Amino acid sequence: MTAPRLRLDPPTPADADALLAFELANRAYFESHINARPAAYYEPGGVQAAIAQAQREAAADLGFQYLVRDATGALVGRVNLSRVRRAHFHAADLGYRVG
Repeated sequence: MTAPRLRLDPPTPADADALLAFELANRAYFESHINARPAAYYEPGGVQAAIAQAQREAAADLGFQYLVRDATGALVGRVNLSRVRRAHFHAADLGYRVG
């Protein structure tokens, strides 16, 4: 059996530095294709605040964010489920960023 090539992990405060580095390294590309993040995201504490918000949304069953890591543990992408809807059916909007 081979080791998984990719894994999904919910973000934690310990991921803040790696997540900021990933976002900064890919910022120009991402912003050429999707709406830019607010400038405050890239300021000190911005990523930490975003992670805390993601944790609150997950606890409230409103949205779920995951960091995509390769076999070495390097952060290579993100996957987000937003606008989670449970009434009458299960649905969510899927978003992703791949470096």
